[in-house]
Amino acid sequence: MPPPVSTPSTRTAPAIQLRVEYALLLTCIYVVGTANVPFWGVALGSRLPWEPAALAWLLALAAILVALHFLLLAPLVWRWTGKPLLGAFLLLSAGAAWFEQRYGVLLDRAMLRNVLHTETQEAAELLSPGLVVHLALFGVLPALLVTLLPLRRDPARAALRRRLASMALALAVLLGAGLAVSSDLAALLRNHREARFLVTPANVLIGVGRVLLDDAAARTAVREPIAPDARRAQAAAAARPLVAVVVVGETVRWANWGLGGYQRQTT
Repeated sequence: MPPPVSTPSTRTAPAIQLRVEYALLLTCIYVVGTANVPFWGVALGSRLPWEPAALAWLLALAAILVALHFLLLAPLVWRWTGKPLLGAFLLLSAGAAWFEQRYGVLLDRAMLRNVLHTETQEAAELLSPGLVVHLALFGVLPALLVTLLPLRRDPARAALRRRLASMALALAVLLGAGLAVSSDLAALLRNHREARFLVTPANVLIGVGRVLLDDAAARTAVREPIAPDARRAQAAAAARPLVAVVVVGETVRWANWGLGGYQRQTT
């Protein structure tokens, strides 16, 4: 019998297909290396990066950050959600890194609450050619490369087992590397408490989640009056035009001002 002849409509699978876990791991390594420049500067301090002790410290921190981001995204990134989520992850990382490096901001809960509650006009003022170029190079281009990755499709049970095993391995790396540099890590977090808000994009992912939870709790909370004894001041009748002196204070009640009769002269 002659061998079967393939027709032009026959579709063949790519020769090399990447597992989703490997794509996620490569993305985390890229983000940790390119979107955390301020964090690496704080972590390195006055040490030279090519010194053996400093190099071991940086490698341990890199392993911790890669494992942390892997654990954050592993429950969400699967065969069908991998490419869009990894693309969004890269764009988010590039945008957060730009604002940290350009403006020196900390993406803590207060800053992220301001970002979520900002207006369109305020947000438009932050757009600049530098931001566009940075997003294109470090966000859009890697995201396009991710879309070209041929991801392997495995049976559901095998994929679940492999995912749980990879998460267990990432947790072991996180704990092992953390214990190996526990004294230096504790000193870093104690002396530079802002360092944890420079870990990108974990700072955004965790911070936004906490802000959304706080806002949801605030909407369901029962509002109670803070100062029920407050009264509106009445101006005394005068023949001449009234001269008003306005004293502006932040988060201070009139009852606690010396000008208002408070026993301590706070003004």
